Amino acid sequence: MNGNVRRNSTRERIIREVDDSLRRLQTDYIDIYQIHWPDPLVPIQETAEAMQQLYYHGKIRAIGVSNYSIEQMNLFRAATPLHMAQPPYNLFEREIEQEVLPFCRRLGIITLVYGALCRGLLSGKMRPDRRFVGDDVRKVDPKFQLPATRSIWRRSSSSIALHRRITVNVSFISLCVGFWISQVWAWLFGEHGALISSMPWRE
Repeated sequence: MNGNVRRNSTRERIIREVDDSLRRLQTDYIDIYQIHWPDPLVPIQETAEAMQQLYYHGKIRAIGVSNYSIEQMNLFRAATPLHMAQPPYNLFEREIEQEVLPFCRRLGIITLVYGALCRGLLSGKMRPDRRFVGDDVRKVDPKFQLPATRSIWRRSSSSIALHRRITVNVSFISLCVGFWISQVWAWLFGEHGALISSMPWRE
């Protein structure tokens, strides 16, 4: 509305969006449909029941949520099966290893994580004094604000050299095997039982 992006996880909106997508795609079902962010204005149960209705009628084949906490996923699961969770996961954002990953493993929920390059921090091209313009979300991301950026670069060592060695090595591996850098990070973190979306982030 008016060019602004906003969340709307009401039953009516979700069902209408799926029906519109099916019509545009000229197909009978969507393989995976997920709620990207919890909507603070809509009860989770209402959102989950809408997804359950779509799943029951065969319009979607799998139900997923993204950026949900364990508590929110449990509320969601009370109303419908949950097949997939999508939290962020990378070298600097590993919080899900403590609770979310074990939770998903225990319940058989597939974990398809995103952000393998941490919005460019692990691309090998980012500098601590990088400036962001326009609608780049990194303008408001605390990880990219000084002095936080410098702190992140020094997190694993007292110098930035370690970060450079890591990214250079990962870049070398990616060239040798013919994959994107993000795919190499995906392979490394896949050892923890997470599938990683390897779509590259802009520089």
